[in-house]
Amino acid sequence: MDEERIKKLVRELIAEIGEDPTREAYTPNGRVFGISKLVRLVEKYSKRLQIQERMTKNIADELYSHGVKGVAVIAQAEHLCMKMRGVKNNATVSCAAFRGIYEKKEEKENIVNMIKNPSKTFFTQNS
Repeated sequence: MDEERIKKLVRELIAEIGEDPTREAYTPNGRVFGISKLVRLVEKYSKRLQIQERMTKNIADELYSHGVKGVAVIAQAEHLCMKMRGVKNNATVSCAAFRGIYEKKEEKENIVNMIKNPSKTFFTQNS
């Protein structure tokens, strides 16, 4: 195995850490999920050896497969592989996955604003 391939493999095994690494939002279609089910879903994928983008996609896909109207998942993490290579800032990497009604631009903006400003209320009741 060549040295470049070994470096890449080692970098993929280095942890990502995040204070609150994922945020999920969904609009139910009659059935509401308990918070513990959402936590278990995130834990299921975050414990696997994979990249952040795939984890985000997998969480969104599985939640959406339960027949909800829409799903938004945003994952944020600090990647230790960057620090080990000498990056001198405290940057975090964010990625997002949107499904169903949250694929619309206006809905995406509402979710992102809600996450940026958690103290404000953005909920509306749709009939």
